[in-house]
Amino acid sequence: IIVFACLCSELARHRELVIDPCHPDGTGGLSPIGQVALFFSVFSCALGVDLLSITAKELMLAASSPHGLAGSRNLHVQFVLWGMYLAIGSTLFFVPLLPLRERMVGAKRKYLLDLLRLLSAAERVHSTAVRAREFRPTSLQGHVALDSLIEHASAMAIWPFDKKTFVRYAALFISPLTPFVVDRLPSIMEWLIKKWLLAKSVMP
Repeated sequence: IIVFACLCSELARHRELVIDPCHPDGTGGLSPIGQVALFFSVFSCALGVDLLSITAKELMLAASSPHGLAGSRNLHVQFVLWGMYLAIGSTLFFVPLLPLRERMVGAKRKYLLDLLRLLSAAERVHSTAVRAREFRPTSLQGHVALDSLIEHASAMAIWPFDKKTFVRYAALFISPLTPFVVDRLPSIMEWLIKKWLLAKSVMP
């Protein structure tokens, strides 16, 4: 991961790096780098699965204990470990991609500004033709093409906080938590209902 972060930083500083906002992959042609980052997050997910098995074991031991969950010190340690898992795992995923964010933002902004200048010039030509009562199909075709390019460039994702990247990462990274959440969901719902009924009974 450290080597990958260094490579991303070096790539972001490379002057000959070309980012095409209209690239079909939706990330300016940098999709392979994003796939590598997602692949590294698989290792974090594997650690989460291992941590889940340890937590499940502690829950079963605590449930069979006469003191219950409240008397399990190891369980409190597990919650701390889960917090570290979420914090460190997210850092290892997002930090390597941050150096590329500035280049992606700059490339997208410059590309859109250039397209908007061309669109403005095309609109002036079209307005002149309308006033002269001339029909120029090439001008209209160019206008439509520029609109399409602007739409595609505007849809380019900016790492690492774009919606698509976040959803893919969250689905993989939080998946080890799913069995634990499902197991504790009835207790959580029961606690919430009790709180709601208590608050309702206190209200005048």
